Amino acid sequence: MADAKDLSLLAFKKGDDTPVATGEKGTGLVDITGLKPGTVVNDGDYQVANSDGTTLSGKVDVPGWTVALPSVPTAPTISAIAIDGGFDYTITPDAKNATENVDKYTVHYTAEGGKEQTQDVPYVAGNVTGSISGLTDGTAVNVAVTAHNAGGDSTESSAVAVTPVAAQPTAPEDVTPKPTDDGAKVSAN
Repeated sequence: MADAKDLSLLAFKKGDDTPVATGEKGTGLVDITGLKPGTVVNDGDYQVANSDGTTLSGKVDVPGWTVALPSVPTAPTISAIAIDGGFDYTITPDAKNATENVDKYTVHYTAEGGKEQTQDVPYVAGNVTGSISGLTDGTAVNVAVTAHNAGGDSTESSAVAVTPVAAQPTAPEDVTPKPTDDGAKVSAN
Protein backbone atom coordinates (compact mmCIF):
# COMPACT_ATOMS: atom_id res chain seq x y z
CA MET A 1 0.00 0.00 0.00
CA ALA A 2 1.38 3.40 -1.02
CA ASP A 3 2.13 6.00 1.62
CA ALA A 4 -0.40 8.91 1.58
CA LYS A 5 2.46 11.41 1.17
CA ASP A 6 3.22 9.81 -2.20
CA LEU A 7 -0.35 10.00 -3.55
CA SER A 8 -2.12 12.65 -5.60
CA LEU A 9 -5.90 12.97 -5.63
CA LEU A 10 -7.31 13.15 -9.18
CA ALA A 11 -10.81 14.35 -10.16
CA PHE A 12 -12.78 12.97 -13.13
CA LYS A 13 -16.13 13.75 -14.72
CA LYS A 14 -18.29 10.63 -14.35
CA GLY A 15 -17.66 8.23 -17.23
CA ASP A 16 -14.45 9.96 -18.35
CA ASP A 17 -10.98 8.50 -17.85
CA THR A 18 -9.13 11.79 -18.35
CA PRO A 19 -8.66 13.75 -15.12
CA VAL A 20 -10.14 17.27 -15.02
CA ALA A 21 -7.88 18.19 -12.10
CA THR A 22 -4.89 16.79 -10.22
CA GLY A 23 -4.14 17.70 -6.63
CA GLU A 24 -0.72 18.33 -5.14
CA LYS A 25 1.01 15.16 -3.98
CA GLY A 26 0.49 14.30 -0.32
CA THR A 27 -2.28 16.85 0.35
CA GLY A 28 -5.37 14.71 -0.25
CA LEU A 29 -6.91 17.76 -1.96
CA VAL A 30 -7.95 18.54 -5.54
CA ASP A 31 -9.60 21.72 -6.85
CA ILE A 32 -12.42 21.33 -9.37
CA THR A 33 -12.70 24.73 -11.05
CA GLY A 34 -14.23 26.44 -14.07
CA LEU A 35 -17.86 26.05 -12.97
CA LYS A 36 -20.28 28.99 -13.06
CA PRO A 37 -21.53 30.43 -9.75
CA GLY A 38 -24.79 28.80 -8.67
CA THR A 39 -24.16 25.58 -10.67
CA VAL A 40 -25.70 22.54 -8.97
CA VAL A 41 -23.38 19.52 -9.14
CA ASN A 42 -25.20 16.24 -8.42
CA ASP A 43 -23.89 13.27 -6.43
CA GLY A 44 -21.51 11.33 -8.65
CA ASP A 45 -21.17 13.96 -11.40
CA TYR A 46 -17.51 13.95 -10.38
CA GLN A 47 -15.37 11.10 -9.08
CA VAL A 48 -11.97 11.05 -7.38
CA ALA A 49 -9.18 8.50 -7.22
CA ASN A 50 -5.70 8.34 -5.71
CA SER A 51 -2.67 7.94 -7.93
CA ASP A 52 0.93 7.15 -7.09
CA GLY A 53 1.98 8.40 -10.53
CA THR A 54 1.73 5.02 -12.24
CA THR A 55 -1.36 3.29 -10.91
CA LEU A 56 -4.83 4.50 -10.07
CA SER A 57 -7.09 3.43 -7.20
CA GLY A 58 -10.76 2.75 -7.75
CA LYS A 59 -12.88 5.85 -8.39
CA VAL A 60 -15.22 7.12 -5.68
CA ASP A 61 -18.27 9.38 -6.28
CA VAL A 62 -17.97 12.93 -4.96
CA PRO A 63 -21.10 14.05 -3.05
CA GLY A 64 -23.04 16.86 -4.76
CA TRP A 65 -22.66 20.55 -4.01
CA THR A 66 -23.70 23.95 -5.32
CA VAL A 67 -20.97 26.28 -6.58
CA ALA A 68 -20.91 29.30 -4.29
CA LEU A 69 -22.18 32.65 -5.50
CA PRO A 70 -19.69 35.50 -5.27
CA SER A 71 -20.06 38.14 -2.62
CA VAL A 72 -22.01 41.19 -3.69
CA PRO A 73 -19.74 43.89 -5.12
CA THR A 74 -18.53 47.03 -3.42
CA ALA A 75 -20.56 50.16 -4.19
CA PRO A 76 -19.15 52.55 -6.82
CA THR A 77 -19.57 56.33 -6.51
CA ILE A 78 -21.51 58.74 -8.71
CA SER A 79 -21.33 62.45 -9.51
CA ALA A 80 -23.96 64.46 -11.38
CA ILE A 81 -24.08 67.77 -13.25
CA ALA A 82 -27.39 69.53 -13.97
CA ILE A 83 -28.50 70.00 -17.57
CA ASP A 84 -31.74 71.25 -19.12
CA GLY A 85 -34.41 68.69 -18.15
CA GLY A 86 -32.03 66.23 -16.50
CA PHE A 87 -28.44 65.55 -15.52
CA ASP A 88 -25.21 64.07 -16.80
CA TYR A 89 -23.55 61.52 -14.52
CA THR A 90 -20.18 59.86 -14.05
CA ILE A 91 -19.92 56.49 -12.29
CA THR A 92 -16.52 55.85 -10.71
CA PRO A 93 -16.00 52.16 -9.92
CA ASP A 94 -14.60 51.04 -6.61
CA ALA A 95 -11.08 49.68 -7.07
CA LYS A 96 -12.41 46.17 -6.29
CA ASN A 97 -15.17 46.21 -8.98
CA ALA A 98 -12.84 44.91 -11.70
CA THR A 99 -12.17 41.73 -9.71
CA GLU A 100 -15.74 41.32 -8.42
CA ASN A 101 -17.14 40.32 -11.84
CA VAL A 102 -19.46 43.34 -11.97
CA ASP A 103 -21.73 43.04 -15.02
CA LYS A 104 -23.78 46.23 -14.73
CA TYR A 105 -24.47 49.38 -12.77
CA THR A 106 -27.92 50.73 -11.92
CA VAL A 107 -28.41 54.49 -11.56
CA HIS A 108 -31.18 55.21 -9.02
CA TYR A 109 -32.77 58.65 -9.15
CA THR A 110 -35.71 60.18 -7.33
CA ALA A 111 -37.15 63.62 -8.06
CA GLU A 112 -38.41 65.54 -5.03
CA GLY A 113 -41.94 64.28 -4.30
CA GLY A 114 -41.64 61.48 -6.89
CA LYS A 115 -40.93 57.77 -6.93
CA GLU A 116 -37.57 56.16 -7.59
CA GLN A 117 -36.62 55.46 -11.19
CA THR A 118 -33.66 53.45 -12.44
CA GLN A 119 -31.44 53.13 -15.49
CA ASP A 120 -29.23 50.05 -16.06
CA VAL A 121 -25.78 50.74 -17.47
CA PRO A 122 -23.47 47.97 -18.78
CA TYR A 123 -20.19 47.56 -16.89
CA VAL A 124 -17.04 48.72 -18.63
CA ALA A 125 -13.61 49.15 -17.08
CA GLY A 126 -12.99 52.68 -15.87
CA ASN A 127 -15.42 55.56 -15.42
CA VAL A 128 -18.83 55.34 -17.09
CA THR A 129 -20.71 58.44 -18.24
CA GLY A 130 -24.32 58.94 -19.28
CA SER A 131 -27.36 61.19 -19.10
CA ILE A 132 -30.85 61.10 -17.67
CA SER A 133 -33.47 63.31 -19.34
CA GLY A 134 -37.19 63.98 -19.08
CA LEU A 135 -37.02 65.61 -15.65
CA THR A 136 -38.53 68.91 -14.52
CA ASP A 137 -36.23 71.93 -14.37
CA GLY A 138 -36.02 73.40 -10.87
CA THR A 139 -36.98 70.13 -9.10
CA ALA A 140 -34.21 68.57 -7.00
CA VAL A 141 -33.23 64.97 -7.78
CA ASN A 142 -31.32 62.55 -5.52
CA VAL A 143 -28.97 60.25 -7.45
CA ALA A 144 -27.18 57.06 -6.32
CA VAL A 145 -25.71 53.98 -8.01
CA THR A 146 -25.33 50.25 -7.31
CA ALA A 147 -23.06 47.63 -8.87
CA HIS A 148 -24.35 44.14 -9.74
CA ASN A 149 -22.76 40.70 -10.14
CA ALA A 150 -23.98 37.10 -9.87
CA GLY A 151 -24.07 37.51 -6.07
CA GLY A 152 -26.54 40.41 -6.23
CA ASP A 153 -26.48 44.19 -5.86
CA SER A 154 -24.08 46.29 -3.83
CA THR A 155 -25.38 48.75 -1.29
CA GLU A 156 -26.31 52.10 -2.81
CA SER A 157 -23.56 54.67 -3.07
CA SER A 158 -23.87 57.88 -1.12
CA ALA A 159 -26.56 59.95 -2.83
CA VAL A 160 -25.79 63.23 -4.55
CA ALA A 161 -28.35 65.96 -5.19
CA VAL A 162 -28.73 67.76 -8.50
CA THR A 163 -31.36 70.21 -9.76
CA PRO A 164 -31.98 70.31 -13.52
CA VAL A 165 -31.93 73.85 -14.92
CA ALA A 166 -33.27 75.38 -18.10
CA ALA A 167 -30.67 76.08 -20.74
CA GLN A 168 -29.24 79.58 -20.53
CA PRO A 169 -29.37 81.71 -23.67
CA THR A 170 -26.01 82.16 -25.36
CA ALA A 171 -24.20 85.45 -24.92
CA PRO A 172 -24.45 87.85 -27.86
CA GLU A 173 -21.55 87.95 -30.33
CA ASP A 174 -20.33 90.44 -32.92
CA VAL A 175 -21.81 93.38 -31.02
CA THR A 176 -21.77 96.51 -33.20
CA PRO A 177 -23.04 99.98 -32.21
CA LYS A 178 -24.36 102.29 -34.95
CA PRO A 179 -24.35 105.88 -33.64
CA THR A 180 -27.53 107.90 -33.90
CA ASP A 181 -28.15 111.58 -33.09
CA ASP A 182 -29.37 110.67 -29.60
CA GLY A 183 -27.48 107.38 -28.82
CA ALA A 184 -26.81 104.22 -30.82
CA LYS A 185 -28.54 101.26 -32.40
CA VAL A 186 -26.69 98.16 -31.21
CA SER A 187 -26.79 94.94 -33.22
CA ALA A 188 -25.55 91.46 -32.28
CA ASN A 189 -25.66 87.89 -33.57
